[in-house]
Amino acid sequence: MNDEKGRRFAGGLFLSALAKLGAGG
Repeated sequence: MNDEKGRRFAGGLFLSALAKLGAGG
């Protein structure tokens, strides 16, 4: 099982959301 890839993808989405919130706020 390759969980690292899934974690990386989820982490990227999380960071992207944080960046959007930071830019919007």
